[in-house]
Amino acid sequence: MEDNILSFSEYRKTLHESIDPDEGFGNKLRPIFIILENSKNLFTKISDKFVKDQEYWHSGISFGPALSTIYSFGIADPGVGPEGGLIFQSINQLKDVSPDGKLQVNCIFVKQDTYKQIHDNIMDFVRYKKKTHYNYISLVKYLFNNKPVSIEKPNFNLVCSQFVDKILRLSDINLSGTEGYNLTKPNDLRWKGDKKYFKVYEGPIKDYNIQNVLNKVEKFSKDSKNEYIKDVKVESKEAQN
Repeated sequence: MEDNILSFSEYRKTLHESIDPDEGFGNKLRPIFIILENSKNLFTKISDKFVKDQEYWHSGISFGPALSTIYSFGIADPGVGPEGGLIFQSINQLKDVSPDGKLQVNCIFVKQDTYKQIHDNIMDFVRYKKKTHYNYISLVKYLFNNKPVSIEKPNFNLVCSQFVDKILRLSDINLSGTEGYNLTKPNDLRWKGDKKYFKVYEGPIKDYNIQNVLNKVEKFSKDSKNEYIKDVKVESKEAQN
C-alpha cells in the first residue's frame, strides 16, 4: 500500500459523521451544504488589508444540517501540521473557537446520483488525506490575474474555497461563477439571491440552530422544482490546456 493512502482504520477515524446515501429527509432531493465563515481572527484581519470587500474568508462543505463534519482545507486543525491540508471541522468546534464570528450556511438540492457523486469525490480526498497540503501560493495569486486550471487535473494542494468549488464542479455545479476553481475565493461562494441556491442561515456562529435549519431544509427538499440544474457550460480553452 502507498504511504500516502490512509489505511481503513485511519480512514474511519477521520470521519465525524456517517454518510449513508440512504439517509436524508425521505424526499427525492438531497441537500449539500456550503459553509462560509469569518472568524475575525488575526489571519482575516491581515487579509482584509490586502484583498478588499471579502465578507467571508473560510469555506467548507457538509452533508447534514447538524454540520457535524465540515470538509475543508486549512492549517488550524490538530490533524495537520504547518503544511496544512484537508481538515475536518464541526459547528461545535467553530462555536468554541469563534462564537462571535460570522456564518453563512447555504445549500443546494440534488438528486441521489449527484449526491453520491459529490460524496464519493470528497471521500477520494479523505482517502488521500496524507497527500493533501494547503496551497499558500494561491493566497498570493489572489492579488494578481491568474489563468484558470482544469478540474480534471489532479490537485491535492488547495485552499478551502478551491476545494469546495472543485468538488462541486466535478459534478458540473458552478456556484462561484469564476472562470476556474483555482480562482475562487470563499466570498465567491456566498448566496447572491440565486433561485436554486438557498441561504438557510446567516448570523453569529454561536446562534446557529440546527432545528431551525432542519425545518427549512425539509420544506425546500420536498419541492422537486428546487433541484439544482447542473451547469453544462464548457470550460474556457485556457482551462482545458
